[in-house]
Amino acid sequence: MLSPMIVFTADEAWEAIPHLDSAGVHLTDWEPFEFSISAEESANWETIFAIRERALPVLEEARQAKQIGKGLEACVTLTGSGNEFEVAQLYQEDLRELVNVSQLKLETGEGRSCRSAWPMPRAKNANAAGAGNPPSARTTNSHPLHPLRRGCQSGHRLGLTVRLPRVRMSPPF
Repeated sequence: MLSPMIVFTADEAWEAIPHLDSAGVHLTDWEPFEFSISAEESANWETIFAIRERALPVLEEARQAKQIGKGLEACVTLTGSGNEFEVAQLYQEDLRELVNVSQLKLETGEGRSCRSAWPMPRAKNANAAGAGNPPSARTTNSHPLHPLRRGCQSGHRLGLTVRLPRVRMSPPF
């Protein structure tokens, strides 16, 4: 397929394949191949892309607010139940790649969007909690009365909770 564009590279790659009878890649006919997936798998991918479309605006809002620089600085927590949640569990790694975050957590529960899961701004002075001052919610980026404020445990700057509704046609967030 790439042989017309990268002639020498295609020839070298073709020679590395030991079981071929043809003299070269340029003398070989391209045989059409039809790729298809089942209706169930197609529906699952539609669900994955629908979840992605609801998560991306939340990440973009965090970027605009300068809470993250890029998606890989975020940890997304998807909370929900039902068919969408099961599909998200089945394709968790693919979904993480599609949302383009470094960590994706799935938690069973009532799907809801919690703005207070976003971290509080850190103090400008790194020693604000030092010198005999006890750590505060502002300096530790957590809040003792709201466990969701603790965010991800792997040092990410932002923990997002994205709602997975039970009814597929419900409006996002």
